[in-house]
Amino acid sequence: IDNCIAIDESEGMRCDGMLTYHKHIIFIELKSRNYRNSIWIEEGEKQLENTINIFAKNHDMVNYKSKKAYIANGKKPKFQYAHKDRMQRFKNKTGFRLSIENTIII
Repeated sequence: IDNCIAIDESEGMRCDGMLTYHKHIIFIELKSRNYRNSIWIEEGEKQLENTINIFAKNHDMVNYKSKKAYIANGKKPKFQYAHKDRMQRFKNKTGFRLSIENTIII
């Protein structure tokens, strides 16, 4: 999605990709930064949320029975703490289940 689909730049940053299959939709943000803090998570979350909002304005989300969003960072194989609160806030805002991982398994 990012740098591939023409979207008005005033709409902000977008995530890297999207997959759909059999009434499932997945938005993906890939990071490759080795930060000591969670700046990359915050950036990825904003990009995913923005992309989901843009998509939802133009598509009927009712058709999808499974809605997921991933932030993946291959350079951070371990996380210092769980992000349950962040993931729940994301679900409440977007309706998507957020996963923060170093590998995406579909």
